[in-house]
Amino acid sequence: MKTKTLSVAGSYLAGVLFAIGWWVLADAASYTYTQKDNPLMEFVFLIPAFVGVIGHILINIIPWSMIGSNDMDLDGRGNGRACGCFLFGQILLWASVGGSIAVFFIHYAKDDADPPVTSQRGGIALIVQAVFNILSAIVLRLSRRDDMGMM
Repeated sequence: MKTKTLSVAGSYLAGVLFAIGWWVLADAASYTYTQKDNPLMEFVFLIPAFVGVIGHILINIIPWSMIGSNDMDLDGRGNGRACGCFLFGQILLWASVGGSIAVFFIHYAKDDADPPVTSQRGGIALIVQAVFNILSAIVLRLSRRDDMGMM
C-alpha cells in the first residue's frame, strides 16, 4: 500500500514539474511575441524541448525488471534492447539541455547582434524547461520502483 501511495504521489509531482517547465516556456514564447522582443522565439528553437520529451517517455516506459539484469543478449531473448532504449532516452534528455544551452548562446547571448538582443527570456526559458523535464523524468522513474511500467 505504501509503494502505491509513493508511486501515485511521485507521478503527480512529476506531472507538476513537467507542467511547470512547459508553462515557463509557453510564457516566454508568448512574451516575446507580445513585446516584440528580439529575437522572437522560433519553432526551431523548440526542437531541444521536443527531443527532451521523447527522452522522458523512453526512460519511463521501460519496467525496472527489463533494465535490472546483466543479460545483454541482443538476439531478442535478453534485456539488451531495453537497456539500449533506456540509454538512448538518457542521451536525449541530456542532449535537450545541451541544445537549449546552445540555442541560448547562439541566439540570445550575443552582444554584437544586429538588431540588438532586447530580452534573454526565451533562451533562459528553454534551459529551465529542459531542466524541469529532466527532474520530472527522474522523479517519475524513481517513484515507480515496482515492476510496473508506464502502461
